Amino acid sequence: MDFTLKWTELHQTMDGFGASDAWHGPLTGAQADLYFSTSSGIGLSLLRMGINRDGGTFSTWNNAKLAIARGAKVWASPWSPPASLKTTGDLNSGSLRSDAYATWATTLASFVTNFNGNVGTPLYAISAQNEPDFDTKGLYDMCLYSFPDMAAFVGRLGAAVAALNLPSPPRILAPESASWDKLWSYASAINADPTARGYVGIYATHQYGGVGKYQPLNKPLWETEQSSFEAFDPSIANALKVGGWINEAIVSGNVTAWHYWWLNGINDDNEGLIGKKGDFQLTKRLFALGNYSRFVRPGWVRIGVDGSAGGLLITAFKNPATGEFAVVAINAGAATTRTFAVPGADGSAVSAYVTADTALGAIGTDGNLSLGSASKQVPASIPVAQGRFTAPIAYGVTTFVGKTN
Repeated sequence: MDFTLKWTELHQTMDGFGASDAWHGPLTGAQADLYFSTSSGIGLSLLRMGINRDGGTFSTWNNAKLAIARGAKVWASPWSPPASLKTTGDLNSGSLRSDAYATWATTLASFVTNFNGNVGTPLYAISAQNEPDFDTKGLYDMCLYSFPDMAAFVGRLGAAVAALNLPSPPRILAPESASWDKLWSYASAINADPTARGYVGIYATHQYGGVGKYQPLNKPLWETEQSSFEAFDPSIANALKVGGWINEAIVSGNVTAWHYWWLNGINDDNEGLIGKKGDFQLTKRLFALGNYSRFVRPGWVRIGVDGSAGGLLITAFKNPATGEFAVVAINAGAATTRTFAVPGADGSAVSAYVTADTALGAIGTDGNLSLGSASKQVPASIPVAQGRFTAPIAYGVTTFVGKTN
């Protein structure tokens, strides 16, 4: 037996997978289907919006409506307060002045009411600040916070949002540090402040620089941004790199949500799930993310997996209410065949969804998050007998989806 799913070894409960539309124009309906539909797209369950300095959005309210109509939740991050509230008088440098905490917190709270009024659905969460530890060196909007200053501002933001008296208030998310290592210092400062600790509902970090050793926080931990900046690369090699990021964040970082940076690419690099040319400059990384996001739904729980990986990255998840399960296998080596033991799965079958080194095409075509792959000799349906199934695993990312009896 190569791998055994440990049905009762429970890890984190997943909140979902997402990406951002910050600085995007309007999404088309077809793009929204590609990103958020679980039947014709990759099934993202989270959209991260950007908050501008006036309490509006960097994109359009309709993007949120499109995502929500397809089952996603929407949350938002600010990049900078107005220059007049900052220590440098500049959007692209400096910090929020301490005497302006209440003013900026009120503006962010106004984003919540703007969102709810324009979208018609409550905002799910609001971040205190995008990358409070990263100096952009004048390249784009930013705002630095020390560890204690972040805690102090979270208290002000939480109070401003609470004062709205909403029936479904957004969760407060912090610190969204660029560095995973800085997350722990920000979290320690927040936990040391009773007011801030009481308001924070989600801890969050970006993944630039890698994943730090997990430390229990007693609240969900989200990864909220990752991408890369090399020349545009839509290949399976890039997709395998992205798959490795997701696996590391979930397994080592114990995150309950994982986000790529942009939905649509804006530059000639890999910051977007799709490229910037036309409506659909598709990439294998889009489909590799879909190997997780389409099948590992909010409320699913990561379970343990025993076995010798042999160069594979394996994660498994279950729906505790229905007995459905998903096994994601990332294979950066030669095609192989492995056997999986699944307790209670006798007499059923698993479906295989494959992202592989085939020609790029529309979602569902061979090797593009397809049900089986003729070219890679992966059948669409694989029988389960005596609580186990044996399956070919192509070079790429494969998700096996099934259900226990």
